[in-house]
Amino acid sequence: MTTAPEPPALQPIPSTSLLAGLDTGLLIHTAHRPKKNGPTAGVQAIRDLLARERVGVVYAMPGADASEVASTVHHTRAAAPDAVILLDADRYTGARRKLAGEGLSDGWVEMQHRLGLRWALTDSGYVAAGDREGLRTILHQAARLQQHSGPDRGVLAGLPLAKQWLTDDADALISEIMSASIATALMLEDPQDPLATRGAVSGLISVLGCELAPGLLRCDMSALGALAYGASLVAVGDHSSRRHFTPVPDPTKPQFGYAPKPAMLVPELLGYFHLAKIELAITAAPALSVWKCACGACGGTRLDTVINSVDPPVRAFEHSVSSLARLGRQLFAESEPVWWREKWNYALQDAQVAHEAIISIDHPWEAASALGAWVSQFKRAYHH
Repeated sequence: MTTAPEPPALQPIPSTSLLAGLDTGLLIHTAHRPKKNGPTAGVQAIRDLLARERVGVVYAMPGADASEVASTVHHTRAAAPDAVILLDADRYTGARRKLAGEGLSDGWVEMQHRLGLRWALTDSGYVAAGDREGLRTILHQAARLQQHSGPDRGVLAGLPLAKQWLTDDADALISEIMSASIATALMLEDPQDPLATRGAVSGLISVLGCELAPGLLRCDMSALGALAYGASLVAVGDHSSRRHFTPVPDPTKPQFGYAPKPAMLVPELLGYFHLAKIELAITAAPALSVWKCACGACGGTRLDTVINSVDPPVRAFEHSVSSLARLGRQLFAESEPVWWREKWNYALQDAQVAHEAIISIDHPWEAASALGAWVSQFKRAYHH
């Protein structure tokens, strides 16, 4: 009896300015351990998906001690020996978040390098709007750490920024990045979507156009747009709290905790949606092709098979990672970089049409504002 041939290996997702030693420009930003009342699907599934889908991982590790960090890296390496791994100390979020002027921990960077990671992400604090001194503190200390790390160990300066750095101070941000001459990765603050406006997208494109193009972590589907416009690497969050970070809540107002609802990517719509919302839309318009998915986890089935599975959150996570990687390969691995922006624009326009098809059946549905913001920037560049 002859055995079936193994399927061809999938291509990693490239970047025009990929950091040295990395083989993929697309990562998943997820948790390193389950959180009380939070989703656990990523923790359970990501390690097996890394090698299969040729993506990397960013683990958010707030409050993790050295043994947790080492265990996370060890168990990931056991399942995916060559996977790209970044560790996000996540010090820039929450009511007691660290501020940029507090500087960086040498020990956090050194520990990542001792664990064999090619790139160590700094434990940066929040860079408030206009805090140029705080920005310089991160960049200059990261540059010093890089000088002491050697040529085969990179330091990636994390820049958790107020959105105004893109909308109002993009030129200043570019100037500081270029002056420090250090690899950087942005994370953006906003109550909802930091890249939902033309001004924010325009500012991001400007920053990505500099000679030392940064990466973009903790993002949603705009991450693919960032790759198209030159980001060194991008990371898409596995649920809403890791697709941006929010401002510190007003202590004078009541705060209400909530358990995040399971969501998954609908690739043709270029967005993540709650499972219950997708189920209602499929019921209203079951024949729409947008609900069919050909990713490695779905194999051409309709997305309600995920919703009706034994463990929907885990299946939704597996589908989302697999379909995101497939989309990344379609946009970037199967064509030359000169076409990436145009292909991204076509994907955006197709997504807008698909959203309109759902809306046309009188179903409550709304396309993300970021789609239009990206399309407008492409049209502006084209006409200039």
